[in-house]
Amino acid sequence: MNITECPNPSCQKPLKETSLFCGKCKTQVKCLDCREPLSVEDECCEACGKDVSRKSSSNGAINKLRIQETVDGRSIEAEFTDPAAKGLMDTLGNFLVAKQLSLNTTNIQDISKFDNISTNSHENIEAQIIAETVVTSTLQNTNYPTIESVMMKNLPSSETEWITIYSFYTSNFGKDIFTRQDIINCYQQTKRKTPQRIKNLSGNIKTVVTANYINPLSDNQFSILDPGIEKAKEILSRTSGSPAKISKTTKTVKEGVTKSTNSSPSKKGTSKGKSQPLTLDKTINFHPKGSESLKDFYAKVEANSNFEKNLVFIHYLKEVLKTTDVGLNQIYTCYKQVNERVPGNLYQSLVDTSQRKGWIDTSDLSKISITVPGENYFEHDLKRK
Repeated sequence: MNITECPNPSCQKPLKETSLFCGKCKTQVKCLDCREPLSVEDECCEACGKDVSRKSSSNGAINKLRIQETVDGRSIEAEFTDPAAKGLMDTLGNFLVAKQLSLNTTNIQDISKFDNISTNSHENIEAQIIAETVVTSTLQNTNYPTIESVMMKNLPSSETEWITIYSFYTSNFGKDIFTRQDIINCYQQTKRKTPQRIKNLSGNIKTVVTANYINPLSDNQFSILDPGIEKAKEILSRTSGSPAKISKTTKTVKEGVTKSTNSSPSKKGTSKGKSQPLTLDKTINFHPKGSESLKDFYAKVEANSNFEKNLVFIHYLKEVLKTTDVGLNQIYTCYKQVNERVPGNLYQSLVDTSQRKGWIDTSDLSKISITVPGENYFEHDLKRK
């Protein structure tokens, strides 16, 4: 009997008269000894009794697994036969039960596809579901760019933001505990490791802890907190980061340090305010008619840190005096008015209040404003006397 097409019902490729195997699905169609035709179900040749070798053949279609990571343009493609699919089902099924993972494939879409799977094979269908679930579990975080991409786009705007990003990635996106060495490894991976940054690492980690982004579990173990995860996602959502500064570097031999002179345009309300000397604003009336004086207002609260003092002064200027333009000089004048010690670097103190606490907005240092977290802290958390 001549075989004109592949006996595999999911293939049925036309065959030559001399064919021993199907060139498409690899199904053995004739006995290798006597050349008698075989059916897909045969375990041995009905004519000569020779066992049928299926090592390179298939009881079903050749199944393809394709994985694409569109962010980096990577792709993985693998093929396996129906018997292999059954083995995959058994192995991965046990793994999923052990891990108590649910078979949820709603997020697969175009990330993974199984082509040419026989609809008549129950094992194939189960293997497809399980394999797709594992692909989902493994690749559910591929919507985040690689850490190298974050470095190339320079998305974080400060060293503390970089540490937040490092914590996010090295913790497996918030799932695992990480160490100080893990952060150092991230510095190395992004080619940002310098002696000065490693020297300042402990202080910067402390700043990130103070901001409630990461949690110290021990002297050398940390976990990233929900605010830290949200901050990392916000950084990753940016389309671009701070442009690299173009600086002219000169060395001072006597001091053994490097000084940099920034030759790039300064950002509005940031470096400009930093370089200007502080002066008293003599136009402010701290004894307004019908309202509290600054001294009386300040005496009712317990502002123990410069962060809290900055918040109180800005609140008074904005809410009591209805000042529209609140800048460094106005806040400096408030410090002087209540006889409080002015921070050694008021500009940096205000920037830190913004970055570490999130209470104020210093994007324009001539019009500093209070954020919603700042309003909530002033109204509900700031201690009163």
